[in-house]
Amino acid sequence: MKTSSDGYDLAVIGGGPGGYHAAIIAAQKGLKTILVEKEALGGTCLNRGCIPTKSLLHDTGLLTRARSSPVLKGAEGLTLDLEAVVRRKDKVVQTMVGGLAKVMDSYGIKVVQGRGELIGSGRVRVGGADLRAESIILATGSRPAVPGFLRVDGELIQTTDQALSPRSVPGRMAIIGGGVIGFEMATIYRELGSEVTILELLPDVLMTEDQELRRMARLLLEQRGVKILLQAKVREAVPQGRGVEIRFQDRAGEDSTLAVDRVLVAAGRTPVLDGIDRPGIGLHLNGRFVKVDPRLATNLPGVFAIGDLVGGQMLAHKAAAEAEAAVENIL
Repeated sequence: MKTSSDGYDLAVIGGGPGGYHAAIIAAQKGLKTILVEKEALGGTCLNRGCIPTKSLLHDTGLLTRARSSPVLKGAEGLTLDLEAVVRRKDKVVQTMVGGLAKVMDSYGIKVVQGRGELIGSGRVRVGGADLRAESIILATGSRPAVPGFLRVDGELIQTTDQALSPRSVPGRMAIIGGGVIGFEMATIYRELGSEVTILELLPDVLMTEDQELRRMARLLLEQRGVKILLQAKVREAVPQGRGVEIRFQDRAGEDSTLAVDRVLVAAGRTPVLDGIDRPGIGLHLNGRFVKVDPRLATNLPGVFAIGDLVGGQMLAHKAAAEAEAAVENIL
């Protein structure tokens, strides 16, 4: 692959697990590579997903295990320093982001901070400046999906973007959505001391998982004191003073209400099309996702797409596997 002195073999838009993995593999294969990321390297998984949730689960789990230990005296009086928990989480994330930046540098990958815009085949714009690349990989990831009847204010009604850095622990918390994200956040906030209720629209929680796994996970969470309402169709969440009133239809079809101090919206994720679905480009979509063929190529010559952007399981290792496949196909 030949590139002009002011161009690149590969431009990657998005620095999450798919994007940075693609950049690393491409650089290892000898391609002159540029990675464009509008926020911090690592994407959702590292900054607002897998890593911060595991940090919080570790620390809140320590408290639960200590309180239930048969060999510790006075453990029932233990409490968590919430500010310290959040600081440790932030430090873990910052350390890993910094390490990832060093990896990029070690492979000679140019990292540009800013929103990457797809101008067309072989052309990307960042901050008003255009750059050229023989091939482009779109890896812009996803963001929390928020139903149209909900208004996230970041305080009373939140997504995980805010809930992973709590300034206080709500006495009563409702989580809209009983998927993996909802379960993780329910576990964290229950162990922090909140009364947690999950409202799930479907007949069961964790519907992407095996039936026996779902049953056991639901049982374990309920044993911890989390209330799970299935086939609960939320109609609206109305701020009432310092709290929120959730109005929903229960599984019997009856109108019900639930008063809580905070609401977490965990109703799935939606792909980020900002900057890549520009009018006139003609990028084909498959519903709300970017349409790709079995080679992960879009309809635009030389433009590929991977990860959450193309649908399927929204998992970091799936994005990384697609990154490897896309680079091999480019080669």
